[in-house]
Amino acid sequence: MLSEPLSNDREKDAKEVIVETALTMFAKRGYHKTSVNSICKKAEVSNGLIFYHFQSKEGLLKVVVETVLLKLDEIISSGKNIETPQKRLEFIIDKFAESLQIDKNIWALYMAIIYQPDTKEIIFNEVNESAKNFRRTIYELLEQMGYEDPAKSSLDFETFRVGIFSTYLYTGRQEHLVNTIQQLKDRFLKF
Repeated sequence: MLSEPLSNDREKDAKEVIVETALTMFAKRGYHKTSVNSICKKAEVSNGLIFYHFQSKEGLLKVVVETVLLKLDEIISSGKNIETPQKRLEFIIDKFAESLQIDKNIWALYMAIIYQPDTKEIIFNEVNESAKNFRRTIYELLEQMGYEDPAKSSLDFETFRVGIFSTYLYTGRQEHLVNTIQQLKDRFLKF
């Protein structure tokens, strides 16, 4: 008896389950320590389904990274209609902190894979483009706010943000996140 093909909804659901499972496992175990078989077992799908949707483990990693980068792009684009650069930057900072708490696994994966030489090469173009967009937006906001050297200040902002990111993901301490987010606001919004 032939099995029925998956409906579009079931196929989409299976694909989403695979991506979410891979994201969690890559974040916890690392890309190279996570096998396709272990993803399939955890997601309760066949190996063939991963290869059908993603062609390879590398293809799956790229889709997982795209999911992460969409979060960063959403943070940047969601405040485009805010009237002043200060309020928009504050909105971006708040959204960043909120996403960091809600999507901790996503950001843990992001930090884990962008610094691993073997995965960095696979995802460099995607991550680099998204990072450029983020830095460009921060630069433009700081320039509009009248910063004398928006290039240096946007680099300072990014360094501070990544430090907050890393420390929170490592410690998980809510009070530290709240304090450092306030320091970020004090440093860049009270110009």
